[in-house]
Amino acid sequence: MFEVTPSQGKSLWLPLSRRSLAKVTVVFVDEDPKASIEVGIKGQTNKVIYPRAGVIYVHYPNRMSTSKLKLIGAAQGTARNMNTAAKMVVLTALAFR
Repeated sequence: MFEVTPSQGKSLWLPLSRRSLAKVTVVFVDEDPKASIEVGIKGQTNKVIYPRAGVIYVHYPNRMSTSKLKLIGAAQGTARNMNTAAKMVVLTALAFR
């Protein structure tokens, strides 16, 4: 399990090991993530999508490179691998010490 704690302080437990984090993408969105998902999804097969405040977590169990997943409502968002997002958090914390 991997714990994600958004800015609201609520924890989200993803059913993943640390080694699986390379298969998780964080999509940062300006709009409501649930509304973004409701607009439409194409290519959804075995991906697991977790909408949370300001972000959408997507777990790609069979790797992202072969996926045809399109989050239509999140097209204006930016996606980052979970390992990259974690590094961004550390760099931000170091910058504001």
